Amino acid sequence: MNTLSAMWFFNSVSRHCVTRRLAKSLPLFFWVLVALKPVDGRADSSAASTSAASGTDPMGATPHAGDTDFRVWAPFVDSVRVEVNGAAAVPLSKEAGHPDPADTTWAGTIPGVKAGDKYLYAISLGGTTSEFNDPRAQELTDFEAPGGYGISGSGAKPQSVIVDSGTGMPAFTEPTFNSMVIYELHIGTFNNTFAGASQKLDYLKGLGINAVEVLPITQNPLFPDHTPVDHDWGYDPVQLFAIKSKYGTPGDFQDFVNQCHQRQIAVIVDVVYNHLVQNNLLNAFDGFTLPSIPNGIYLYGGDKANTGFGPRPDFGRPQVQQYITDNALQLFRTYGVDGLRLDDTIDIRTYNPGSGRVPNDQGAQVLREINESYRNTAPQQPAKITVAEDLQSSGDVTDRIDAIGLEFNSQWDDNMVNVMRGVVTAVNDQDRDMGAVSGTLQTKFGNDVFSRVIYTEDHDQVGHPPGQSRCEKAIYSSCGDHAYGTWNSDDISGAGDAGDSCFWVQYSDSDGFRPGDRPEFQGNRADVPRLDFTEAKHNRDNRWPYGSKSQCFPRGQWQQDAGVSPLGEWRGG
Repeated sequence: MNTLSAMWFFNSVSRHCVTRRLAKSLPLFFWVLVALKPVDGRADSSAASTSAASGTDPMGATPHAGDTDFRVWAPFVDSVRVEVNGAAAVPLSKEAGHPDPADTTWAGTIPGVKAGDKYLYAISLGGTTSEFNDPRAQELTDFEAPGGYGISGSGAKPQSVIVDSGTGMPAFTEPTFNSMVIYELHIGTFNNTFAGASQKLDYLKGLGINAVEVLPITQNPLFPDHTPVDHDWGYDPVQLFAIKSKYGTPGDFQDFVNQCHQRQIAVIVDVVYNHLVQNNLLNAFDGFTLPSIPNGIYLYGGDKANTGFGPRPDFGRPQVQQYITDNALQLFRTYGVDGLRLDDTIDIRTYNPGSGRVPNDQGAQVLREINESYRNTAPQQPAKITVAEDLQSSGDVTDRIDAIGLEFNSQWDDNMVNVMRGVVTAVNDQDRDMGAVSGTLQTKFGNDVFSRVIYTEDHDQVGHPPGQSRCEKAIYSSCGDHAYGTWNSDDISGAGDAGDSCFWVQYSDSDGFRPGDRPEFQGNRADVPRLDFTEAKHNRDNRWPYGSKSQCFPRGQWQQDAGVSPLGEWRGG
């Protein structure tokens, strides 16, 4: 239908990704742990000399042939030095062109430093010198399980890694937004890594999708209450630029995007600009704090300090605005992604001082700058898209005319979720409200029917609050005499011998099967025999409160004897 901006296919965030602590459903209860340590009294005279870095280089570390430029925003401090691979610290100089002390940038070029080298900034203020990671590092160390950063007492001390981002990505023509069929994809549960996900792209292409929306790929800390500790949805960044090391390197992500493009699949990345994790690496960066900004130059103080998910960036500080905008541009221009889905924009454009939400014009301006920058600054990329997860049904989010418009291409619309679930889980046709489906399809935000992304489920709708389930599970659960059955040639149930082919039936308390029942398979042809099922040795993933029963056959026997694929109904025996 021409009223659909996108149909949402959610298939990759496995049930086991929902752990005891959900990344977005609960406030965060971690103490602030800043990665710093005293620096010894090594004299600058022992360090290599630096020359002035080019002001045309981006902030962060930029490798060139034979040397690397460093540029870092660090106001109100006495000195900034760089430690590379644990060697003596090399001093940087204040960069010209920043008359405002609040805009002080330090820069320098260090010969012999190259991509792959590890570094930290040693920043001195008031006689105290501490080490900090680069806020713009694209790769960080010491986040590996089981004892990486985030695990109390592990001693992990992340370092920044110099990354050569190359010269850009091959050209790609994105599908028009109103023709996108989007598949939400969590790299970890889909196939572990960027390289693993690339191996399954042909499978996705065969589904008929032409875009993937990748859940956040930024570096998160380890969580001691997650199983495993490095398993999470991704909505807890330690900073904005670093790629999650569990998934691969920045180069691996570039290759994943390129592999998608070779199959004419666009890539949309979920980005989290509304908050950081509590034990983030921007907290008190450079050591300068005030009572009004107790967490330092990157983060708000006062009523705007926390979103409920974690500390909120200071959208009113121009350098923080640029930090966020530059991250969006890097994803578009360096990594070649085709769109951004901005998480929880309502917590960017508003805040809650305790008496209800009030506008945050500083945050709204950041959103406009992101949308204007990729369209209007060289190289202009108007075919790229941005999607807001705002969930307020507001036309202002996509308005480009009114002064209050935020200029997004589209926004998440979750109204279809409950409407569609009510329709597909109804047992009797007379209980299905098709008028509600039609009304939801025809809804407009503002003046553009394509200003919405609609879907029947996504990670939020399935993952929390606890007890939510996939749509197909809800369908089966609504019919008391049905269960959910699968066929597998590798005996995932554990009920048969190696090489056997097995049916496996999963059931819950609402399915009508109880321990001791013997479900049967009723085939879709009269000549297919009814099959009795025995108790399976264990549940498929050992994580969910459902029983399971299975029937196994030697390899190939089912196809030879029955002659049909295992399709039909499971019914209580």
